[in-house]
Amino acid sequence: MNPAATIRPSRTRIALAARWRRLALAALLSSGIAAAAAPAAKPGAVAVTLVSEAAAIRPGRPFWVGLRMDHDADWHTYWKNPGDAGVPTTLAWTLPPGFRAGDIEWPYPSRLPRGPLASYGYEGSVLLPVPLFAPAALRPGDRISLAARAGWLECRDSCVPREAELRLELLVAREERPAAASLFREARARLPQALEGARAVARRRGEAVEVNLDLPAPAGRRGELFFEAEDFVEPGETPVVGERAGGAVWTARLTANGRRGPPRSLPAVWVAPSPDGATRAWRISVELQ
Repeated sequence: MNPAATIRPSRTRIALAARWRRLALAALLSSGIAAAAAPAAKPGAVAVTLVSEAAAIRPGRPFWVGLRMDHDADWHTYWKNPGDAGVPTTLAWTLPPGFRAGDIEWPYPSRLPRGPLASYGYEGSVLLPVPLFAPAALRPGDRISLAARAGWLECRDSCVPREAELRLELLVAREERPAAASLFREARARLPQALEGARAVARRRGEAVEVNLDLPAPAGRRGELFFEAEDFVEPGETPVVGERAGGAVWTARLTANGRRGPPRSLPAVWVAPSPDGATRAWRISVELQ
């Protein structure tokens, strides 16, 4: 028997096996990219789905997943402080061992007046990002399944509570592979940012609160102030916003609870047009005097 005849088929089989391994890995990665967005659920007027910024995650590294909410026309859901009525959207996670989830990073809301009342929330499409943390014991090639129960209140003329069970599968790899980078980039543009040099001082004026804001130039002079604490100002009363040297004056009516003696400081979000014409949001702490 010719020895070369026995070696050549073996080399061919090795080459074919290597090729199939590469094809299988490519198929696995492409399925991971497809799985970076789970199937949507739409039990009512809002479609929800879990979306991952990466199709493949790395062992021991944080990554981002978001709840995407697409509202039918004229429907809305709520921010962390819902305003006069409503409840914030929630996520209850079921994660593999060693994983943990952070809190929702809330994009800035809109003020949504309805008759004498007003809510703070979202219309159209919004992504609520959440940081997740993967354990170091994961191995490249593993597939992991993330599950969450989303709960929200959707409102138009009336309100309906909704829930959906959502699931998302991701691949573990040595290198992170992006899948929805542009979607998360747009979402981060709506997250309130720290504002160096800002100062906000609030004083009572009868049943109202007047907030004097000293703001660096990027924050603008005319905007909307959203307190993260519920039951401090009346959402249904349209705030009065004025300009002054070096900043803005924002005045709103206090609730009965707000008049009783709030904490010495309250976190808030200032939303205003920036010099480039885009709407931006900044985190500030309001001192109460």
